[in-house]
Amino acid sequence: TVKAVAEVRVIRGPKFGKSAGKSRVIGSFMDFEQPAWLRVIGVVPLAGTKIFDLSSDGREFRLMAPDHDKMTLFIGPSESEPDFTAGSLNLRPQEFLDALRWEEGKLAFKSESRPAVSSQSFMVDIDLPSRTGKSVSGKLQFDLTAGTVSSLRIYNATGEILSELAYADWRAASGAPGQTKEDCFPHRVRVIHPVEDYQIDIRFLEVARNSPLPRADFRFKPPHGIPVVRVSETGNKEQ
Repeated sequence: TVKAVAEVRVIRGPKFGKSAGKSRVIGSFMDFEQPAWLRVIGVVPLAGTKIFDLSSDGREFRLMAPDHDKMTLFIGPSESEPDFTAGSLNLRPQEFLDALRWEEGKLAFKSESRPAVSSQSFMVDIDLPSRTGKSVSGKLQFDLTAGTVSSLRIYNATGEILSELAYADWRAASGAPGQTKEDCFPHRVRVIHPVEDYQIDIRFLEVARNSPLPRADFRFKPPHGIPVVRVSETGNKEQ
C-alpha cells in the first residue's frame, strides 16, 4: 500500500491551443493498494475545497469533477484516456497508478540489442503486463551516479511511446514496522505523454508505505442528483 499527500499540476502542450499551459497546483490525498485499488482526492490548497474525487478498482473508475464548471460524475474503464480539453480536468487512474507503483516485468533479451551503458547511466529493455489486451514493453534507465532509477519509457506493440515517467528526489519513505532503511520512494514524478502533448507533475510531500488501508477508503458516494457521464476507453463521452 501507499498513502501519500502530494501537489499535482497538469501541463498542456501546444496541441491544446488556447488551453495550453500549466494548471493551478492541486493538493492531493492518495491511497493505493495492490494490484490497482486507487483513491485520489484533489483539493484547493489552503482553502481545502474538494475539486475532484477519483476512485478505481482496476476495472472501472469513478471521477467526480467539474466539466465546464458543472460538477459531473464520470464512469468508465480504468484504462480510458484522460480529457484535458478547455473547461475539463478529467484525470484517469492510469496516470496515478504509473506514478505510485511499478508493475512486475521481465528482462527482455533481444538478440538485436544490448543494454545501453554509459559512465552515468544504464538502460535495459523489459516486458510489462499487457494493457487492454495488447502487449507493452519498457525501457528502464538507471542513474549510476546516484544509484537510482531515473526514468521508465512505456511502449505499445508497434513501438510507439505511450508514456515516460521521470523520477527524482529519492528519499526514505515511512512505513510499517520491519521496513528496511533501503526502502525509498521518488518524491518527484513526472508523467509525460508526448503524443497527446501533456504531462502531469507530482510532488510528494508525505509518503507512507505498507500501512493498513480500510477498503472503505477506496469508495465514495456522489451527492444525489449529480449528472452521470459514461466514457469509452478512448476518453470519448458515450452519453
